[in-house]
Amino acid sequence: MDAVVGMEGNGPHSGDPRHIGLLLASSNPLALDVVAGEIMSLPKMNNPVLSEAERRGLSPVELGQVELIGADPSSLPIPGFKLPPTVPPMHGRLFSFVYPVVKRGFSVRPHIIKDKCLSCGTCRDACPVGAITVTDKIPAEIDEKGCIRCYCCHEMCPYEAIELRQGWLYRLFNRGRA
Repeated sequence: MDAVVGMEGNGPHSGDPRHIGLLLASSNPLALDVVAGEIMSLPKMNNPVLSEAERRGLSPVELGQVELIGADPSSLPIPGFKLPPTVPPMHGRLFSFVYPVVKRGFSVRPHIIKDKCLSCGTCRDACPVGAITVTDKIPAEIDEKGCIRCYCCHEMCPYEAIELRQGWLYRLFNRGRA
């Protein structure tokens, strides 16, 4: 995994390059995800790959299960690494229990800005699950039930016609945060 320069914030169109200075390698892709998450200070519960791996009993899913060569674990987290707005705030074990119940309130969903959409089809082509429909001269439409919240559409739209809308609970918990 090339981590010489990483992207923080909002994906390739609106993100900010950040020097990390690392190259990561592993025979286990989960180990790469664990270490990358540690670098960004991304909580495991916000990494859907690691959460699903843990649910299935796969490992590693925590840094203590990874044998690091060439790096001190305490040196991995980058101070102030800016996560994308798609990562909801975490508030301990209570949050992890309540989260499934209030997922929609914390969900960040892609939304088409109809005035900016030129029906080019880039979002449709980028959607891995085919949840976007584009018809000539009609703005794209996202099937919310089919959307897996990967945000590829948002990242790939050349016209910035897809914004990420935060659910009401997400906004409430992030009030006053930078």
